[in-house]
Amino acid sequence: MRLTGFFALSGILLAALGLSGCFEDKETLAERYAEWRQKNEKYILDQEARVDAQGNAYFTRLTPSWAPDTYVLAHWHNDRRLTQNNLSPMDNSTVQVTYQLLNVDGEEISNSFSSADSVYTSRPSQNIIGMWVAMTSMNVGDSVTLVIPASAGYGERTYGQIPPYSTLVYGVKLKAIKAYEVP
Repeated sequence: MRLTGFFALSGILLAALGLSGCFEDKETLAERYAEWRQKNEKYILDQEARVDAQGNAYFTRLTPSWAPDTYVLAHWHNDRRLTQNNLSPMDNSTVQVTYQLLNVDGEEISNSFSSADSVYTSRPSQNIIGMWVAMTSMNVGDSVTLVIPASAGYGERTYGQIPPYSTLVYGVKLKAIKAYEVP
């Protein structure tokens, strides 16, 4: 009986140490990326305050009804009146886009041009929340610059060469909807 109690107590102590290690790692992560996080948050604020030559907001803030605390900043490079009658993808449509992904320093992280056919094919709902919101707000033929806050991107996670707390800057063109699924 005593030995069983010892193992149970040892297990509880090991679990507690493991949890404290997780908290310590999280604090270390936040501390390690504090300057990067501030830089990325400032970038978002600066872009949201940006105006065009006529004094109008440069970016449109897209907030989905299904995630009211999430947003993406979008700037259309085309005349939306010319694409307004084109299809707009649903969450489960299969779309083809071309894209370039940059960080807030303007350094390229990835692009669709390195693939054989230069397009990225997926469903909006299979992407990070920010891209999902943007794709379903576009019509075929639209070309946009997106600024996606970390909270709608990879958040506190490292993803490939994308560090935690990263704001993502995409140039995206919705080329086609290959399969327009129904809800």
